[in-house]
Amino acid sequence: MPPPPCAGQDGVVALESALVLPLVALLLVALLGVVGLLSAQLSLEQAARAGARAVAVTGDRAAASAAAGPLAGATRVRITAGVAKVTVSVERRWLGLRVPMQAEASAPLEPGARP
Repeated sequence: MPPPPCAGQDGVVALESALVLPLVALLLVALLGVVGLLSAQLSLEQAARAGARAVAVTGDRAAASAAAGPLAGATRVRITAGVAKVTVSVERRWLGLRVPMQAEASAPLEPGARP
């Protein structure tokens, strides 16, 4: 009489699960971290656009920091040839590493806006 098809394989599924599940969990944590960084980059780009628009309308460099809000760490404003260019940068942490992030936006100065 031949042995049953799964004879000698007791516990193999448990062993495979014990090896694979931690890797899947690590991959999921890393993926969530990357999604968080992408979300922060999108918010940073939105802050740069808001800052550029504020400078374009008012001509006031300080308006860029106020419009960018608390998300933007360092805000740099340059006005050249009638175009306001705003660069915002911030540093985020991901898996114990510092990740510098930066976004830039520009907008033409509105008529009547004085740099």
